[in-house]
Amino acid sequence: MIPIDEGATIWARQTIESDIFIDKPDKWFKIWFYLVSRVNHSDNKKFKRGQALIKYEWISDKTGATKHQIDHFMRWAKEAQMLATQKATRGMVVTIAKYDYYQDLDNYKSDTESDLKAKQKRNRSDTINKYEKYGKYEKNIKPPISPKDEDDLPPTDFDVFWARYPKKVGKGGAQSAWNKIKKPSETLDAIIASLEWQKQSDQWTKENGQYIPNPSTYLNQKRWEDEPREAGTDRKHGKNLFLDMAYKDRNS
Repeated sequence: MIPIDEGATIWARQTIESDIFIDKPDKWFKIWFYLVSRVNHSDNKKFKRGQALIKYEWISDKTGATKHQIDHFMRWAKEAQMLATQKATRGMVVTIAKYDYYQDLDNYKSDTESDLKAKQKRNRSDTINKYEKYGKYEKNIKPPISPKDEDDLPPTDFDVFWARYPKKVGKGGAQSAWNKIKKPSETLDAIIASLEWQKQSDQWTKENGQYIPNPSTYLNQKRWEDEPREAGTDRKHGKNLFLDMAYKDRNS
């Protein structure tokens, strides 16, 4: 491709959130854009990088701004320490503040990179907190291996559930069922609380855990919402043995 003449300038995406873009007269940003684009990109014999000889007439010709508008902008920009001016024989020398910094692409991070790293950091912190919270109940529960690289995906709420659930079958189906949960973090808290009593229940402990639901079934049927049976209840006949025994004692 053919190189573009006269180089280029760099503009941060945050520019559209700046005062000059949002709150100031439209002409002011045009003036600012012109000045940043007009100054030297590299040193020469007359001016340094970020400097240029400027006349009000040139600004007006390129932006359509009046002398009054240009004068108001210049005073505001100098007060905001965005630029400095020095009188010259044929105009003025304009120096853009921090030009080297803002025109260096290495000083910018892409939104995707910043957002991804921030999300990974939050997820990693949340997961570690959950393991610290729930890991104390079972010594054999260990968190997933820490990522070797900062860019690797951290453990998720599903990993916490999978580590706690006693039946390790159908992980893919369980993951799909988990992805349907609208509030996974809140749901995880409820699941962990329910698992504490469910793993001690008769149904889950008899015959070496044969009747423990598959993980996907547990999630799809929202089995964490099951209520624990009252201690002393005869599940076969639906009678409370404690009350039954008390009645017999009174009548013996």
